[in-house]
Amino acid sequence: MHKVKRILVADDHLLLREGLRQLFEYVDDIQIGAEAATGDEVLKALALDSFDLLLLDISLPGIHGEELIGKIRRNYSNLPILILSMHNEPAIAKRMIQAGASGFITKGTSSTELLEAMRKVAAGRRFISAEMAEEIFFLDALSPVGVAPHEILTAREDLVLRLLAQGHTVNQIARRLHLSNKTVSAHKSNLMEKMQINNFAELMQYAITHGLNE
Repeated sequence: MHKVKRILVADDHLLLREGLRQLFEYVDDIQIGAEAATGDEVLKALALDSFDLLLLDISLPGIHGEELIGKIRRNYSNLPILILSMHNEPAIAKRMIQAGASGFITKGTSSTELLEAMRKVAAGRRFISAEMAEEIFFLDALSPVGVAPHEILTAREDLVLRLLAQGHTVNQIARRLHLSNKTVSAHKSNLMEKMQINNFAELMQYAITHGLNE
């Protein structure tokens, strides 16, 4: 009989968490030990209990993405982290793995592949789909400068860029991410400097061209 794996599920969408609960009801070796809807809730849950796996969305309100993974790695170095994300861009998957995640899978995957990924990562192995691994390989192999300008951004800067491209204002982004307007404005300035973009119109044109407004 397989040892039951206790999972911390971190996603800010209640519907997804409910769907995972229903899925795991029919699985003998996986049990949800706790749920979190924000980065702070993830850290609080980890401080209160131990888990065999963290199933993590990278776009949580508050601390999230690489920043959250880094903090978890510093305090819970042996905790396996499997990213479950709506983003299927290979550059994002690569960044999350480099930040310390043990695996990456998209929300469009099948339940069978999700369970396979969870079991592998909980057992101390790594997981990334064959398709994503191939895309990451060609991303590195074919890009003349290695990466596109937006791919050097941190996860938070990347999220701010995408929200701006979708038409959100600085105030709206600040409320959504539980940040101050000043912090969001700083992220905006930093990402434009990193990407060597001089004005907002140029930034929006870049975002639309690269599909970052979807």
